[in-house]
Amino acid sequence: MGFCPKKSAVNIFMIRKMFEKCYEHNTDLHNILVNYTQAFDSVYRNKIPECLSPYNFPAKLKRLIELTVINTRTRVKINNESAEELKVESEVKQGDPLIASLFSVVVDVILRQLVLRGNI
Repeated sequence: MGFCPKKSAVNIFMIRKMFEKCYEHNTDLHNILVNYTQAFDSVYRNKIPECLSPYNFPAKLKRLIELTVINTRTRVKINNESAEELKVESEVKQGDPLIASLFSVVVDVILRQLVLRGNI
């Protein structure tokens, strides 16, 4: 459900209930809280191709994604003067729909690496 405006109290209630039930049944509980507004900027672009390998993406699509996100460079222009070229390693292009989808893939890879028990 996520944290939505006007619905956060319900979510907090549900999270608290999960904590209580896990405590009652002496069950481990692991939580992942992600601030999605800042999480996009924390993914290193060079790691994205590694995260694509477990999935059956066509080789051509993988190569296009690599060309789009790796070795990206930018320049800042102020008063018609260009600054020195900068290498972009982690931050994302604002409004890029590809990056949003790739972020979901990266989060899925991270979650799959966790050791999970299905007790609840």
